[in-house]
Amino acid sequence: NNVLAQAATNTASERNVGCAVLYECVRTILAIECDESLRLLAYNILGRFMDRDNNSRFVALSMFLDVVRVDRAVAQRHRSTVIDCLRDVDVSIRKRALQLTVALIDDSNVRLMASDLLSYLGVCSDEMREPTTRQLCGVIERQSPNAEWRIEMSTRLFRNPNARIAEAFAEHFITAVTRADEDTAARAAAAMWEEFQAVSADPTTHIVRQGLLLAAVWLCGEFAHLLAPKTTSPDVLIGACGAMATEGPTPLVRQFGLNAVVKIASKFEETHSMAQGIFDLCATSMDCEIAQRAAEYSVMLSEFKGELLEFCFSPGGAIAAQADTEELVLPATPLAPAPGEMPAKGAAPAAAKKDDFMESLFSGPGPAAAGSATTPADSTAATRASSSSAGTPANAFDSIFGPGPAASPSPPARSPAIPTPTAAAMDPFADEPASSPAAPPRTAAPAAPASPQRPRVRVHDAPEVAVEIDATAPGPSVPVTFYIVAKRQVSKVVLLAAVPKSCTLELQPTTCGDTASAGGVLDHRMTVKNNAGQSIAKLAMKVKLTFVADGTNKVVEFQFAKELPLAA
Repeated sequence: NNVLAQAATNTASERNVGCAVLYECVRTILAIECDESLRLLAYNILGRFMDRDNNSRFVALSMFLDVVRVDRAVAQRHRSTVIDCLRDVDVSIRKRALQLTVALIDDSNVRLMASDLLSYLGVCSDEMREPTTRQLCGVIERQSPNAEWRIEMSTRLFRNPNARIAEAFAEHFITAVTRADEDTAARAAAAMWEEFQAVSADPTTHIVRQGLLLAAVWLCGEFAHLLAPKTTSPDVLIGACGAMATEGPTPLVRQFGLNAVVKIASKFEETHSMAQGIFDLCATSMDCEIAQRAAEYSVMLSEFKGELLEFCFSPGGAIAAQADTEELVLPATPLAPAPGEMPAKGAAPAAAKKDDFMESLFSGPGPAAAGSATTPADSTAATRASSSSAGTPANAFDSIFGPGPAASPSPPARSPAIPTPTAAAMDPFADEPASSPAAPPRTAAPAAPASPQRPRVRVHDAPEVAVEIDATAPGPSVPVTFYIVAKRQVSKVVLLAAVPKSCTLELQPTTCGDTASAGGVLDHRMTVKNNAGQSIAKLAMKVKLTFVADGTNKVVEFQFAKELPLAA
């Protein structure tokens, strides 16, 4: 300590040699355990370096980056000097000062420092725009004191013409606005619409401000009902989004624009003709994704009413927020929530009442897979949705799937489901005409003896419907069929199911629609697979069934565990 104190005190700093000696003294003091007075002397030397030439200032800034990890208060005393370095003519000084400025931000000064950085972004040079925007985006996402401040600060950042915002930040901003209350969402949407109008008029800025275009177009579509007619008219709104759908600078912007057009059209019937014109134009696009979506949206808009497009999840939003604990299986095509269950505008898609059955079904240590397949749109979907979650779940459900017989080399063949007149008549892919539903299916191989009929077991009984299942023998892959037996006229039937995290649920497209008269049967087929390849000895599931009966929305919730094979 004495040697370092003498060297630091007696060395002159007028020449570079003396500065080099002092620099090494400071490095040594910061690296060892020493007296507090000696450490304070090192901090004072760094402060003198800040007032010297650029070389000394760069060294001091670099050293303060190490100091701030040990003693933030000392570095905070030089905050004004550090901010002044952001306007230095030397770009290396500016970049290092930017790093130190961000490192000095904490909960006590985040509001002030973020505003200073935003002001600096408006006057900084071209080479500093991207790093400043990146650092400011990180501050907003990591250190926001509350959601309202985050949205307000993000909106100001989007409106800064020098901001070079990445796609990921735009998606996170969309998610934040979607989860906010309606007043906050309305203010954000109005501010983004105003800036979007200015930017869309100048195509030369579209590439560098792609983040703004993505966020603005999405919010204009999702919150069109808050913008029109207070801020603008629906025709102007859909025209601006349509321009992005047809002439956007990147494929992603065009996709967002096309989504916004169909959402605006679903909210305002007077814009249907403009929307159809945009869809017809996009259907001829060389981009296959755009052309396919345009054709699908054109049919959806003409054949399905607004409920199918009433609310869309934000990209990377509420569902992605659960990715660290589980994954959620969604149908291949969008499903309309049951009447009365439509999420409110501006509310989080995944936010539900505390006693919501689906919250307990898909969050926390609960099951990892869910699925539904009931709407007419799903009847022609030829894709399967599947999900799996890694790790060993700490769930009571897991004990149900204990080690069973050794897994066979290949899963057992699934016996055909029992055909019903309703399913056969509505199946667009059936080999035989609909007029002969009882005819056996044709096969390429010679006729073989029919498989024995699997027993159907009733797992739940309600006043309006009864639920029965059948399943194959134990194995690593178990096909399951749900039969919903209507006791009276029911419509808009939606079935959602979940299995333990140790398993995966694969859905199959339905062909029976979502309406049944008294005595009618709706069937839903799915396959439960054990992720470890072990045999499933007991079938355990949680189920939620929603439907409309006698003009009233009904919800049926239950769970069951059945030994395999099922016994009648």
